[in-house]
Amino acid sequence: MSGAPRQEPFIHPSVLARAFGGDPRAFELLVAAHQARVFSFLLRLTGDRERAADLAQESFLRAFKNLARYDAARPFSTWILTLARHIFIDDVRARQARPEGIADGDELFAGMASEGDDPLSSVERGELARSLQSILTRLPAEQRVVVVAHDVESMALEDIAEMEGVPVGTVKSRLHRGHERLRALLLDATEPKAAAERMAR
Repeated sequence: MSGAPRQEPFIHPSVLARAFGGDPRAFELLVAAHQARVFSFLLRLTGDRERAADLAQESFLRAFKNLARYDAARPFSTWILTLARHIFIDDVRARQARPEGIADGDELFAGMASEGDDPLSSVERGELARSLQSILTRLPAEQRVVVVAHDVESMALEDIAEMEGVPVGTVKSRLHRGHERLRALLLDATEPKAAAERMAR
């Protein structure tokens, strides 16, 4: 399971009203409250700080231009992460190549292990985290988004389904397939080393 869902940052209702009315200064307060999470989300997807910063900026620019479409009944964080997700997918398609590297593999390992017994329990956690940092980017973009949203961002399955525009069952399927793929890639990455260590004994 992922960690406890993150709480929505408190923004005074009057600030929200001004922001959604198109007040740039009020919107800057919304950006300040959410920019760290949006940047972190994109950094884990891209593994590139400069690229993540550019995509985060584009996400907020798109949000400001589309404030009239925002449904106030939804958490703003879910909406802005949905925009960030679409911008990331568009960027991947435009580049026709997956990024290299990823940040913080520990959370992803925890999410994988929560699904059941882990076949790599004998391998040190730190080594798994380092392997995940490079292996995660080999997942299809849709699986990568779901794995990061669930295991790192601690988003509820229902919120991920809303973000992806798919049923919860589809999210569960993508998450399961993503975890299975990560396990297989980790096994491929660690088995040669384990064999070499056995030979050296």
